[in-house]
Amino acid sequence: MAHRSQSSDFRDNPLDPNFLPPHYREEYRLAIDALVETDLQGYYEFLQTADVVDFLCQPEIEHIKTTIQTPNQAQTSNVPELSYHQVLLIMIILLLK
Repeated sequence: MAHRSQSSDFRDNPLDPNFLPPHYREEYRLAIDALVETDLQGYYEFLQTADVVDFLCQPEIEHIKTTIQTPNQAQTSNVPELSYHQVLLIMIILLLK
């Protein structure tokens, strides 16, 4: 059974007394980034390392994997992109502070 925090839906009626507004957690975004960049194994590794519960069901994972579009990279960009593991390390350091 889903936790109450996983039961919110943007289509729910905000006037309903049981309405639970959707919420955002940076760990969720980073987990989805790991899913996109390193597939399912990276997603589960991130969840375990960051101590986050599995918040996506299989249809959501499949939807993300089949609809993801990579952004157009600027040809003149000199900013190096961090790898998944570098981002994970930075996140863990920030969480421990």
